[in-house]
Amino acid sequence: MSEIEAVLLTGGASTRMGADKASLVVDGVPLADQIASHLLAAGYPVTVCGPEQIEGCAFVADATVHAGPLAALANFK
Repeated sequence: MSEIEAVLLTGGASTRMGADKASLVVDGVPLADQIASHLLAAGYPVTVCGPEQIEGCAFVADATVHAGPLAALANFK
């Protein structure tokens, strides 16, 4: 497999959706957890950028809540 790492951005304000997309429950599991699980099962390392850690993934906490994806990626090293 090539050297690919998935970066899961979970810290958005979800203003258009009206609810936090990352914690939206689908089939009994939060959406962000489902996505992370599928990526990990496919063999990709996953880093979560957002307010909460997801088990099995590296984590970069949002420096500023709801600052958007560019702010989250700026903290990613």
